[in-house]
Amino acid sequence: MAHVKAIATHFDNTITSALWRYVEYCDTPCLGIIGEHPHHIPTDAKPVAYYIRSRRFEVEFASITEEAVFELIRGHCSYKKAGPLGSSEWILRDERGIAHAFRAETFSNRYQVLTLANHRRPVPVTVGSVTVSADLT
Repeated sequence: MAHVKAIATHFDNTITSALWRYVEYCDTPCLGIIGEHPHHIPTDAKPVAYYIRSRRFEVEFASITEEAVFELIRGHCSYKKAGPLGSSEWILRDERGIAHAFRAETFSNRYQVLTLANHRRPVPVTVGSVTVSADLT
């Protein structure tokens, strides 16, 4: 998220716009969520306003829904209303069933809550005493 903030400052743009562009142009699997604070949702509001995915995420993780991601966000968010709200590592399964680690960070600008999740690595599977790593290609 620090990189997204730096991009916003450099181009004199909002963090929200910078997040959107960062995810759209990312060449690795990543996602962005723009929406309500998971612990302070107005009764008439839709929790997720925008679910932004990189092209690779759309293809490789097509079955990951915005509702599932929002629940993961709820799991690491604090109740404070502005600034950094939390971060965690998520394990998401791709369309082939392979587990992958993503680093997720959530930030509130007081109007919206922004989450960025970037792919880190495939998660090796251990069967007996043998560890097998997935290939991303």
